Amino acid sequence: MTTVGYANDGLAVYFLCGADSQKVANLASDDRVSLAVDDDPAQVMDIKGLSMAARAKLVTDPAEFEKALRLLISRYRTRRALISRCRKLRTSASSA
Repeated sequence: MTTVGYANDGLAVYFLCGADSQKVANLASDDRVSLAVDDDPAQVMDIKGLSMAARAKLVTDPAEFEKALRLLISRYRTRRALISRCRKLRTSASSA
């Protein structure tokens, strides 16, 4: 299991990873994923979360790609490194 930053639009969950990453290689051979989302409260009995199984797919539609980037940038607007990575992806996607 790997922790990733994510953004969602309803039940569609988006995350970024490098095109040559191990995640992409793993998903190419098996698109099944499991994910858990929770908070980190001070009291263990106050934990609330969600766990689900799903199938992942590469976002290839330019409009959906832009939507996913906007969602990620909005969610992590204080995380400069992620925003920089998103902007680089946007630039490389628009020039492709």
